[in-house]
Amino acid sequence: MTLDLCRSLALEKDLPYFGLEAGQECFGGIDILRVLVRQQSTSCDMPCAGNARQVCGGVLALSVYATQPQSPPPPPPPPLYPHAMISHDLVGCYSDDETYRVLPYLLDVSYTMMNMEYCRQKALAEGLTLYGMESGRECWAGLDAARARSLGPSSDCNTPCTGSSSSSSDAMCGGDGAILIFALAPYVWPPSMLPLPIYNVPIYNSPPPVYGPYSPNPAYPPNPAYPPNPAYPPNPSHPSYPPSPPLVEVDNLLPERLRPGAAYFDASFGVSVYSDPYYEDDIAMAWEEVEIPQRASQGNTFLLQGDCSLTSPPATSSGESAAIRFGGSSCFGVFVNGLLPNWDTSPTSAFSIVWIGRFDNSKRGTEEQTYVTFSRTGVDYDRELYWTDEQAFIYSYAKGFSFDLVTPRPAAEQWTMQVLSRRPDGKGDVVMSYSSYNMSGVMSTWTLPGGACEVASDHLVIGKDFRDGNKFFGGDLAIFLVYNRFLDEGELQGLVEFYAPRFAWPTNPK
Repeated sequence: MTLDLCRSLALEKDLPYFGLEAGQECFGGIDILRVLVRQQSTSCDMPCAGNARQVCGGVLALSVYATQPQSPPPPPPPPLYPHAMISHDLVGCYSDDETYRVLPYLLDVSYTMMNMEYCRQKALAEGLTLYGMESGRECWAGLDAARARSLGPSSDCNTPCTGSSSSSSDAMCGGDGAILIFALAPYVWPPSMLPLPIYNVPIYNSPPPVYGPYSPNPAYPPNPAYPPNPAYPPNPSHPSYPPSPPLVEVDNLLPERLRPGAAYFDASFGVSVYSDPYYEDDIAMAWEEVEIPQRASQGNTFLLQGDCSLTSPPATSSGESAAIRFGGSSCFGVFVNGLLPNWDTSPTSAFSIVWIGRFDNSKRGTEEQTYVTFSRTGVDYDRELYWTDEQAFIYSYAKGFSFDLVTPRPAAEQWTMQVLSRRPDGKGDVVMSYSSYNMSGVMSTWTLPGGACEVASDHLVIGKDFRDGNKFFGGDLAIFLVYNRFLDEGELQGLVEFYAPRFAWPTNPK
């Protein structure tokens, strides 16, 4: 996606305005007043997927332009001559960390072709001005020179490149936790003929932090002389905009001993929806984490894409719950905050992942459906976790499959709790557990040994196999929790007892 491409699509539809969002989405319209009544946004900072030199909105923020006749395309860049390593290209060898990448964009991982020129061409293609090699096989890139040097120099860039037979110093591709960084002079494109943006407008109003029921600060009692402003009735001449999620009742939050340390998502809170008279109501756009006092707010958010909607049954409905409805063909959520907070990547770290949802029988075909994947993309599936309704495994390039389990498919049309857990066995490996609970009132648990293996928390995706682009979940997802510890039998029973009234479960797991 580029500005030119989006504008050409708007011209084809005779639309006078167009906008770009999230680096790759193109919208068009005819009523500029709908834009001008919105709040100005400062979040349009995401490069276009097809041209990193252009800005295509941001996460839930839209860059809006006026459509004009198509300008002649810029001339192609000059041919790239074979590059020879010269002294001013080398920035140096610097420390890197998997929780804070000094060059944040992973361009490629190659076990046969990686070298300086290979990585340089990748950076040129993406319009990035800094590139570096790490661990002999990884190519990273970025734009921020201060960030590139922020973790200090390193003397560990001594791993040979996988794509070079030479053992000389110029054939080294960084090392473990060390990246060899180079700079290149980027080609400067001719000035764009596109107009300046009219307005950067957010797609939805960010929901307020959720801490529990509001109560006045005892040190500052409310002044009866200044009653709160009355709510203004909606204006029928304007479209409906996303309402702010209601303040939560404290009883709806997990008790402190059961609250997760890495991620706490509950569809009763923090879901931002978009309503438009021309489209289906309650389109779910984003899902923000429940904020709890025990952990500083991380702003953890899933950006929801595709046919996602919010179901909000009446509070009196027995066995019904607010949930994200995944349409089964295109809806999925991408964790936009990078790495999970408080996640331990050590090979024998303990964790528990809790998923509470129900499958839609009308969308229950023969293909497996995805709960969640970690670190699983088309170019990098090292240290990945893969979990669907039929299988769960952990895989790394170094260890292969350290755990692989075929799981029974849950029953459709009823709320089920699925739990995948790991703990160290005290002997250098791990013990894996899979538990399932539903209307039967039986907690079924499978436990088996597993190998020690790191699990990275980048590229966290729910509802879709992001690497293969399929295995969409079809149904409702109400709860998604990630713990940085192993949940024992008593804690699992505590979760069942807490959520039993909401999901109409039997209260005594057998």
